Amino acid sequence: MHFISTINPMSKSEGNIPVSLFSFNEKLMFIGISEDYEDTIRRVTRAFKIAENADILLRISTLDVCKGREVVIDESAYSVMWTALDEITVVIDEIEAQNQTQVPEASRARETLPTPAVTPTAGQSDTDADPVRIDFLNVVEEAHQSEEEEINEEPVEEPKVTDGEDSFYQPPRSAAPVRELETTGDGEEPKLQKKFKPTGTGSILSDAGPSMTSADIIPAVKKENIVQPIASTSQVPRRERSPQRPNPAPTGDDPRFDITVTDPDNHIAQFKTRGKHPIRKVLAAACKSFSIPYERAHLMLALSFEDDGGMQTEEFECPPEDTMSQCGVDTNSKLFIRVDEDNEEEEPADSD
Repeated sequence: MHFISTINPMSKSEGNIPVSLFSFNEKLMFIGISEDYEDTIRRVTRAFKIAENADILLRISTLDVCKGREVVIDESAYSVMWTALDEITVVIDEIEAQNQTQVPEASRARETLPTPAVTPTAGQSDTDADPVRIDFLNVVEEAHQSEEEEINEEPVEEPKVTDGEDSFYQPPRSAAPVRELETTGDGEEPKLQKKFKPTGTGSILSDAGPSMTSADIIPAVKKENIVQPIASTSQVPRRERSPQRPNPAPTGDDPRFDITVTDPDNHIAQFKTRGKHPIRKVLAAACKSFSIPYERAHLMLALSFEDDGGMQTEEFECPPEDTMSQCGVDTNSKLFIRVDEDNEEEEPADSD
């Protein structure tokens, strides 16, 4: 192949270069060619990523003898004319083969269908061929009828599925009267507790109706057990190390409550906490709010009590690993932070 640059006419190929311009699916690529046809086909297949088992045809239309028509290059002619090939079109022959084979099959199918009726054998009349076509139509009609019956039968099964779903979700709907009994009022809670005692179940079970089952009643018992300790709270001291501290909060629920903490400069901050929160977390939050070093801070509890007709106040340190309820802290507790001085930490080191 000989070529000259369109930018610089002085730049041109030195002699015939074994390279051709190949096009495949609107993609152009320079590919090296050789005298061996199979070797060139392998290079084209690898360059355009064509399947190895594909039947590839090479076409050319740039030669004068082609007169603008695309002519297939046969393997026998390629080895003679490969030096004159400049622009080649790559075509996969499988697509054309499929198009050619589909047309005869369709024509043959049209020819074979009417043969039983068009060419009757000797001794047979036109009426003998009619039953054959009628049977064929009957078979087609029966096939369509069977398909329609299957389609018509499909919606019949849908109510069965919905009925099963309704029966499966029936128990949650029967639990609605139980929720109504639970929300009728606060004054009826003791009556709801009596219906589970062996001595007083008659009147309440008759009000609930026969649709109530034991599975529907059990969730109400669990809810009442959780609420019951709140109604009858009795403060019992859980911490015996400090008898002068107030009693801890009840153990049923652990609601949030507000506490007030004062720093050494009499700055006040309010926090929300629970009885299960440890002292170290409350202390860390207070130190962060007051910009106080946590390592030298202690959370103190001030208790005031009467002694000999006068009021006295004592201070207790809340251990960091104890909880707020264990230290008897509630929303009325007086909490403040005590910070160790720097010299207090250096004295043990000097004494050693």
